[in-house]
Amino acid sequence: MKKIIYLALVVFAEILFSDCKVKEKPKENAVTEEKKKEFLPVIEFLAGEIKHVDTVPYTLVKYTTINNHTDSVIINRPEFRNITNEFLEINIRDDKYKDQYEETSFADNTTRTASFTYVSRSPDLKLSKVDAYVNPESQKITRLYLERNYSSGDTAITKKLLWQTTGNFIIITLKNINNKESVVQEKIVWDEKEEQ
Repeated sequence: MKKIIYLALVVFAEILFSDCKVKEKPKENAVTEEKKKEFLPVIEFLAGEIKHVDTVPYTLVKYTTINNHTDSVIINRPEFRNITNEFLEINIRDDKYKDQYEETSFADNTTRTASFTYVSRSPDLKLSKVDAYVNPESQKITRLYLERNYSSGDTAITKKLLWQTTGNFIIITLKNINNKESVVQEKIVWDEKEEQ
């Protein structure tokens, strides 16, 4: 009797486990999974940062540097929001952009951050590059660098945008008109601890 029960259990186990074999996914599913790859939530992070700065009673100071001459002015919340729109123009996580950016990442031992770089596959996109630096311990973005390239009439424009969670952001605008370059740097500071 014990032999019959043992034999029945072995046969039952074989039937049960033969249906549990891992099946290989067709190549189509591999492509679908690749498309589902999630980029870092850069725009969502920036929107949260902007909302924080917009709701806390910081004094917002804009430093504008042209030809090595710097002027400063206190700006209001609507002007702050208008300037920060530069950072929010393209969300690379949107389905229409995901296939148009390539992600690379590495751990940077010097800065103790994980670096994620997104580079445009098309020169027609205004947002050509995004670098996100993440603290591996806190899993939070600490700094963002975005680069935008586009033309307006006969002017080639490059904008380099740096957002730092330490209380400021910088926008450097390079304009090339008939091989003459102009550079304007705007730095917006809101954290009183931020040194100039």
